[in-house]
Amino acid sequence: MKTVNDLPTLILPDSLDGMEGLAREWMKEMVEGGMEFHLDDDPSDIQDASTGELLFTPGAAAVVKAYVEVIRDKLGNDRMWELYAEVRDAGPIEDRIFLAVFEAMQSAEEVGGPEAAEYVDLMTRIIHECNNRIRAHSLGTQAKLG
Repeated sequence: MKTVNDLPTLILPDSLDGMEGLAREWMKEMVEGGMEFHLDDDPSDIQDASTGELLFTPGAAAVVKAYVEVIRDKLGNDRMWELYAEVRDAGPIEDRIFLAVFEAMQSAEEVGGPEAAEYVDLMTRIIHECNNRIRAHSLGTQAKLG
């Protein structure tokens, strides 16, 4: 789990002039440090995708939540999301593709997507589709090499 000591520090400027740059840099450090999450989610609920464990300790989650609230309060919700998109879009293409798929799944849940067993069925269908694409890509790559 990430502790408060693992977090980049958000230094608040005296004026709004420097807030965008500082917020962008903080978001960039969070993403590069493996601490990316949906900004509307409670950081105390975020799980590390590789381990399934909580990503943040309770103290770190409180700090992250406070930083997001300050950024949203100072810059507004729309500008906060624009900065976040700029930071995310600066990464490797595979990260951007993963994030687009992740956001689509997140959006489906937020608009009242399938419940319980139907949700499991949907995720299973997605997994099967991913497996088929991986298999097809592997075969295509092998055919080009062979």
